[in-house]
Amino acid sequence: MNLTAKLGAAAVAGAISLAVPAAVVPAPAAAATAQGGCGQVTHWTSKFKHHVRVSNKCNYSISFQVKRRGPDSDCQILTAYVTRTLWWQRYGRQFQGIRWNCA
Repeated sequence: MNLTAKLGAAAVAGAISLAVPAAVVPAPAAAATAQGGCGQVTHWTSKFKHHVRVSNKCNYSISFQVKRRGPDSDCQILTAYVTRTLWWQRYGRQFQGIRWNCA
């Protein structure tokens, strides 16, 4: 392989690596909390599904939206002391975090 071909291959590989978004790796969900520590988030995966459990530990309503690759979830409202679990297919839409106060 000559020098021009090696440099061309290196340039293409560098351009491809720049196109990959850095936010593909999901952040740890256990650290995500709503205002004043009201929301508690747990994320786990099974063989075919992603699961996100969001609990409201306060005496007032909170709202959240699950951020993921592809379409995000609708805005969800949790009343006081309620827990909700959302799930979706594991492949294609990766969990990226929670957005609080969407409503």
